[in-house]
Amino acid sequence: MNSLCSQGDFAPQNMMRSIARQVCSQLVSDQMSRVNTLLNQIPNGNYRSSNNPGPPGPPGSPGMQGPRGEPGPGGRNGFPGNPGLPGLQGETGPPGEKGERGVPGVGQKGPRGPPGTSSPSWVF
Repeated sequence: MNSLCSQGDFAPQNMMRSIARQVCSQLVSDQMSRVNTLLNQIPNGNYRSSNNPGPPGPPGSPGMQGPRGEPGPGGRNGFPGNPGLPGLQGETGPPGEKGERGVPGVGQKGPRGPPGTSSPSWVF
């Protein structure tokens, strides 16, 4: 039988309970002595006191911290940033398609050639 609480756990539990009882009784005792001190400062009422208030009491202990507040409104927009650096040059694209053949033009006659030299008649 395997349980979460074995026989050896009772001793530490009893010791913790004993310490807790001592701490609680000390706290109660301290609070009771504080209450008795405050009660002893109250006049017993056998005489009429005047309307003059007594001296101020000691300041109280500081309270606990309050809950966190709600988030505030968003901030204003900032100034525009500097322009960025120029980008890298793009790659060369594929070669284009070959264009259509043009319309044949009407040419002009060239200048007349130089006169020929006389040659023997036997040369064809």
